[in-house]
Amino acid sequence: MPFYQITFHGSGFNTQVEGDDKPLIGFYTVRRVWTVNAREARILALDSLEQEENVERLRSDARENGSTPVIQVDTVGQITLWQYLFGKYAKGFIFYSSEYEEDEE
Repeated sequence: MPFYQITFHGSGFNTQVEGDDKPLIGFYTVRRVWTVNAREARILALDSLEQEENVERLRSDARENGSTPVIQVDTVGQITLWQYLFGKYAKGFIFYSSEYEEDEE
């Protein structure tokens, strides 16, 4: 079975972080899975991500703040066994605030 690396983009969170005056509104994160095809990789990785305690907490906070958070697949790529076992990638979350989106416009 092939190995896959999936990049997710979460948006619409509007979650306040202690000690910061700008709320976090989105994130990027990467997950790796081993499954039969790219379609199944998307499903398996997204299901796993949505069950993570940190993601559940972020979604709950966002809903309490009146936001509608969304997590979408950004990219899916097949990787080798070597990359799956030893390749480096950001294992956490890369968060961004509203300041980031204003800079993009």
